[in-house]
Amino acid sequence: MNLEKLEGPESQEGEPSKTDRILAVLDEMPFSQGGRAGDLTNWHQISDSLREKNFSSVEDFRNAVSEAIKNKNWIAKKAPETILAYVDDVLELINAWQEKKE
Repeated sequence: MNLEKLEGPESQEGEPSKTDRILAVLDEMPFSQGGRAGDLTNWHQISDSLREKNFSSVEDFRNAVSEAIKNKNWIAKKAPETILAYVDDVLELINAWQEKKE
């Protein structure tokens, strides 16, 4: 999936980008709502840094999340796996929606 399909037409000023929308969904997932404070802080730091980037595809987005997760110290050792599983689920839904739309 390329950037044009991910981003769509230029968004109106003040409207969230596709990356912001994806992160907003992920920010509502259980892993970002509860648990240990250190793990929550790690996710929110990752989320904030991803909002500042542009991605050419959902695969690039997933790779950036995966790389950012590896570079953090997690209290709950399974936190990175859990987060990546949620990211994969959301991106799978996006891909299915894009395919249906085409």
